[in-house]
Amino acid sequence: MATLLDRTNKLFEGAYPHCAGFVAAGLAIWQGSEIAQAVAAHSLKLDQAYSGVFGLASVLTGFLFTFYSFVLTTDRGFLGKARSSIYLRRTSSFTVTALVAGTVAALVSLPMMIWQPVLTSTMARTAFGIWFGTSIWAILAFERAARLFIIFCNRHNR
Repeated sequence: MATLLDRTNKLFEGAYPHCAGFVAAGLAIWQGSEIAQAVAAHSLKLDQAYSGVFGLASVLTGFLFTFYSFVLTTDRGFLGKARSSIYLRRTSSFTVTALVAGTVAALVSLPMMIWQPVLTSTMARTAFGIWFGTSIWAILAFERAARLFIIFCNRHNR
């Protein structure tokens, strides 16, 4: 029987990329004026951040799609033996979430690269907050899927 801590850990594991992305977006929108001042004071180039997130999300999403396709179609080796494993099911579920998050982050980064908003208007700060939140969501979703696959491999590849 699962303890309260086990259930809490499972809930946290499933929700933290989404929650962190939502909180990051809210904080970026709320603190937009301070972020704009810091960007101006330190001559930061946000267009490079937009471009970097777009590139990273695109590459990782492509890699994860290939990985996911391989996992779904492999019947041999430890992957074939572990088909009924909870770790493989959770890895697959978290991989799909990371694929969606990466696609959304790349799509949100495109208009930001073109527009390159100056964070002085409410609209620009809101757009930046949404971009920042989706970027955090995607990065944490990728991390979670990779970490769970490593756990899965350690449990089943012995």
